[in-house]
Amino acid sequence: MVGGTTTALAVLMALGWDAEGKVNSSHPTCNHDQKLAVVKAGLAQADFLQETQGLDRVPDPLRVVAAVGDPMQVVVAGMAIAASRTCGVLLAGGTQMLAVYALAQSIAQNYAQSWQPDQVLIGTTRWVAEDPTGDTVGLAKLLNAPLLATQLNFTTSRYAQLRDYEQGYVKEGVGAGGCAIAAHLYQRWEQERLMEAIEALAERLECVQSE
Repeated sequence: MVGGTTTALAVLMALGWDAEGKVNSSHPTCNHDQKLAVVKAGLAQADFLQETQGLDRVPDPLRVVAAVGDPMQVVVAGMAIAASRTCGVLLAGGTQMLAVYALAQSIAQNYAQSWQPDQVLIGTTRWVAEDPTGDTVGLAKLLNAPLLATQLNFTTSRYAQLRDYEQGYVKEGVGAGGCAIAAHLYQRWEQERLMEAIEALAERLECVQSE
């Protein structure tokens, strides 16, 4: 998503949530000041600054997305609302998906859409959940959103690119946490089996690139 966690922060704050300092980043140390400056500029341009002072003055969530969000957010929020009526939903991602969860809450409330929030949860990685420079767990608690984190660990991987996850350079990426959680729930894959599968894919990619 363009803007990633900065866009997530903008939507959360525009919806009235005190999310400052809680989102994550692809940086080893989250650049909270930079994110906040961008978000405040966007909120001011959209005339949302005064409306973010309390949840009793929350603007139209679709107006929020149009001004400071991303089309992906409203699409996924709508899918989650609809799917929750008949099945469980796993939103695969970190604080970006927590922003989608908050958006779904707001859309359901503002547009009188029935949904089952207890059927929806966010699945991420431990690199996101345990990031000392963010506060994913605190944000989930603030939103009353259920959060799961895979314990996937690349410390012993033979690939330096994967070991970089353990240095904080990568924390999630394309639903990595949700995929790992699904692999465990549906295939009963533990850490060792999941690592084998991931490294096998890395090896195939390495071979393709060398051809």
